[in-house]
Amino acid sequence: MCCGQQRETVTRETMPKATLSGNSIATPTPAAALAANNSPRSASAAQPVWSSVGVRYLEKSPIRVRGPATGREYEFSAASPVRSVDARDAESFFHTRFFAKTG
Repeated sequence: MCCGQQRETVTRETMPKATLSGNSIATPTPAAALAANNSPRSASAAQPVWSSVGVRYLEKSPIRVRGPATGREYEFSAASPVRSVDARDAESFFHTRFFAKTG
């Protein structure tokens, strides 16, 4: 038996059967892991709710901006200049000349 076969045998013996898929190990998605825990309290604790801020794009050219706090992408254009932006991202947008707070 070569070392590759021994490694596969050890993996099959030590890993739970539900996580093995052929020669690769399947990992559960975050949504599946969250669904596995049926407690509503822990689900809300895992997903904090953040406030949003209305942001107006002041230029004409289409632009896509990645929020520095969340990594979320926001698209703005002359046709759609106003977007609801996560408050953690919005603060950095206001430090430029391209965006203003709505309302």
